Amino acid sequence: MKIGLLLVLSTMGAPSAWAQKAPGTPSPAASVAAEADRLFVQRGDPAKLHAAMRLWETQLEADPKAYDAAWHLAHAHYFEGGHEAERGKRMELYLQGVRFAERAAALRPDRPEGHFWLAVLNGVYARDKGVFKSLTMIRPIRQGFERAFKIDPSYERGGPDRALGRFYFELPGILGGSKQTSLDHLQASLKYAPQNTLTLLYLGETLAGMGRKDEARKAYQSVLDAPVDPLWATEDGDNMAAAGKALGKR
Repeated sequence: MKIGLLLVLSTMGAPSAWAQKAPGTPSPAASVAAEADRLFVQRGDPAKLHAAMRLWETQLEADPKAYDAAWHLAHAHYFEGGHEAERGKRMELYLQGVRFAERAAALRPDRPEGHFWLAVLNGVYARDKGVFKSLTMIRPIRQGFERAFKIDPSYERGGPDRALGRFYFELPGILGGSKQTSLDHLQASLKYAPQNTLTLLYLGETLAGMGRKDEARKAYQSVLDAPVDPLWATEDGDNMAAAGKALGKR
């Protein structure tokens, strides 16, 4: 943490220098945000991920209303949790992310990011806890995704529909789950990003769950054939590995 703080301070400069920046040059806060974004693109490297998180944490310490830092930290904790094998540590990371997402949603209820990542993090936490132990969370999770959808259905390349598709796939039928509703949402998500590897992977799993094996194989193959998005290279790699495993290719 000390290293990260020193990095931020050296990048930002002294307060008196901030006020004297040349016209047209990025503000210190914008420079720090840009550096955090640059590091987060390389989030497959834990050192880069943690460096980005430290920058956002420092931004929030300096400005408790730093909305972008709050929702980015929620996303970062989701990513780190998803790559943590130990269940207890993973759930703790998700809970930390929930706190940042709640903060973001409260700061800017008119924006989709806070609502979306809060629902995502509550969803994966409930999954690890056990859905029947998390019954009170089902409605808030669904409402969070629906709220994000109403604000911006295109957010995260059709993210709200993709998330709702997964929500209805994983939810037991007795609690309102539906493979057909899952399929409808995933197909709607693909309208925003036809080659999104996560949507296609979820589509394959939903189709397989419906017994539509040939269509499922085509969806999995589409994951493998999709171009890698430089901004999502780690996730695309994970999704391609999962699709290859489903096809028996890896």
